[in-house]
Amino acid sequence: APLFKRLVRDERRAVRRVMSHSLHELARLLGTEITERDLVDAFNLFLRDLDDVKIGAVKHMAAFLKEITEPIREKCMKIIKDTCANPKHSNWRFRLLLAKQIDDFVSFLSPVYSYDVIVPLCFELIDDPVHLVGDSACKALGHVLVYCEDNNNRKAQVCNRILELKKARSYSVRQQFVRICHAMIGFEENVQLFKQQFLEPLVDLSSDKVSNVRLLVA
Repeated sequence: APLFKRLVRDERRAVRRVMSHSLHELARLLGTEITERDLVDAFNLFLRDLDDVKIGAVKHMAAFLKEITEPIREKCMKIIKDTCANPKHSNWRFRLLLAKQIDDFVSFLSPVYSYDVIVPLCFELIDDPVHLVGDSACKALGHVLVYCEDNNNRKAQVCNRILELKKARSYSVRQQFVRICHAMIGFEENVQLFKQQFLEPLVDLSSDKVSNVRLLVA
């Protein structure tokens, strides 16, 4: 443990970079108890490090979080949001990596936490100024609906929020609605929900006044 702590805080960023990229593998090998005792602090530290060190922790954060218990995982998720999700304070590549791992997050996070934290995070990323980030978040939201069982009508609330995108004045927001619909169609579990809630609004957009929206529907 003393050697590990020295390596994690080594002045040479090349050393910290190696540690950051290998942390998820150490967690898998060492198990939950040791990971929570010795590795979680290092993970959180790397999330606040220089970008070329931070990238290792961000790239493998879903694999790392999978190895720890729910209370600790949720604390880590808060730091991930603070350090990776804000367009004003994070490199867009980190937001893209975050969006691409949402599918993995919801496979081991509780439905309640997914509704409370992951769904709002999806909508934040959908609105990202970088197209690749927003597109990945649209796909992720379609996946989130597969894993999130209906909980006190929460799924209906999420669906209503998605439907609001279709009514937006901005054509780029209406395109977001189309991308989410395309993501839903890709999951058999969402087919019935799609037919009931989203098929008719999607067909409406096939006659949208903006050609880019119509093309995306097609």
